[in-house]
Amino acid sequence: YEMFLEEQRRNEQKGEEHVDSKLVVLAKEDDQESGFLTGTAQYLLPQLKESAWHVDSRLRYRTILLFGLLARQGLVLPIELVPSLVALTADQTDAQNREEANRVLSSLSDRHKDMVNATVLEGILRSF
Repeated sequence: YEMFLEEQRRNEQKGEEHVDSKLVVLAKEDDQESGFLTGTAQYLLPQLKESAWHVDSRLRYRTILLFGLLARQGLVLPIELVPSLVALTADQTDAQNREEANRVLSSLSDRHKDMVNATVLEGILRSF
């Protein structure tokens, strides 16, 4: 995610509005670092999931963005992210978090419907 933020800062300095997170590529299949990046993302996934429950809504928002990026890049299985995203769609303090979690969840649902359906209940229980 820091790479995404750094790219956004560089573009802002160049006068560009923002970076579309859909265009960010963290690892390519033929990239030597892709295995390292995938392993690191999977190793840090438990800590990332915990940040979804942090008291600071900005951190929760960045976690949602990071979840979307990790899933799009195929660095983690969507089934690992769905419960947290479902629970974040019920964020009681920040509407932006609810909307972004819903957007990421919808995107995952379009591509991985069976995976999403299998873990929705866990996310619903976690939201209470």
